[in-house]
Amino acid sequence: MTSEGLQVGIEYNQQLLGDLIVVEMIETTPSRIKLPDWQRTLKGRVIAVGPGRMLPYGERAPMATAVGDVVSFKATAGMDADYGVGQKIRIMRDTDVDAFYPEAT
Repeated sequence: MTSEGLQVGIEYNQQLLGDLIVVEMIETTPSRIKLPDWQRTLKGRVIAVGPGRMLPYGERAPMATAVGDVVSFKATAGMDADYGVGQKIRIMRDTDVDAFYPEAT
């Protein structure tokens, strides 16, 4: 579904600006090694994508992520938010994504 340049995924109906994305956190098995936040990576599924960053000549930069992508990012990227009952999400920039998981479930 698209609404004014915004691709909307699972139950997220806010309008995003620029190159922001919304990621639903995916629970992972904790490791026995304790790392500081700036080294730890998290995993999540993209549920909403903004229209893209505005370039100086008036066009929008293409977004690297799309709704449904499973991505990896640093624990310090973006900001956490609670949306709905028990749904943990993080709002971050498209450029904060470190890696994509191929065809994840």
